[in-house]
Amino acid sequence: MATVTMIEQASPPALEERLAVCARTALLAYFARMAGHEIRDLHRFVLDEVERPLLEIVLEHTGGNQTHAARILGISRGTLRARLTRLGLAARPAPRRSEVARRSPLKQK
Repeated sequence: MATVTMIEQASPPALEERLAVCARTALLAYFARMAGHEIRDLHRFVLDEVERPLLEIVLEHTGGNQTHAARILGISRGTLRARLTRLGLAARPAPRRSEVARRSPLKQK
């Protein structure tokens, strides 16, 4: 399996190939574990498993900026917010300016 360092160093086309290989490997392993059991709603299962870390990583990358995250994901900010809520990842409200100023080590002018 590819390490994070290998993925970070990959060019975009190579990265897409590595993601496909990871998905394929995970699905083959899933089918092997499920041998003899009925499988239903696999599409929803896979999307749910991928969506949470995808949103978490993109939001981390953007410093929590939902507008920027939505742009990266290619969805509207409203859609992003709905998905965050559905997954229980709804952002905490931003602290008020007075709270930020109180915690800031920098002096206010």
